[in-house]
Amino acid sequence: SQRPWVKVEFEIIGPLVFEEDVLRLPLRVTLTNVGNTPATSTMPWFDFSPPRGNFVPPHWFDGIKVARDQAKLFEGQIGFSGVMTTHGKTLFPKDTEAIPTQLRIKKNELDAAFTHTALPKGHTELIVSGIVSYNFGGGTGETPFVFRLVARDDENRSGVISISDCPVPAERLYLEEIRAGPQAT
Repeated sequence: SQRPWVKVEFEIIGPLVFEEDVLRLPLRVTLTNVGNTPATSTMPWFDFSPPRGNFVPPHWFDGIKVARDQAKLFEGQIGFSGVMTTHGKTLFPKDTEAIPTQLRIKKNELDAAFTHTALPKGHTELIVSGIVSYNFGGGTGETPFVFRLVARDDENRSGVISISDCPVPAERLYLEEIRAGPQAT
């Protein structure tokens, strides 16, 4: 088809740390246009949080809505017309853009998660979710993504994150894909 499709990949580039009442995760986000036409105003929007609601898998996708709301708010603030904007990157077919970023969760968000989970105190699941939004000649597109941050222990078993283990080295962390892929809107 004659349109862009933007693929998103993540690489954990540093340890998960908890300091100054904030949990931080450094990532490199790589965006690639695997379509046949340019993607303009290409921009990732993130939600990094414990699962919302009753902590079952469908609520993992709530972060996609949070990211969409962030994008809409930003577009409203800059007078987004849906046709051309100056934010984001232009990705031509086969272009790749690597963007370093640092995701954060405040202590009060973690504390709220600890009170609503069956996991041991101080343990939580962490979800990296959101969208990559972009424009093209025929409309708009987005790539939704949902990953669960998982830590390996010394026996290479995976599991939930324990805040008391921070800093957790990058080599012990990985992102388990729940959903990722281009989607037209």
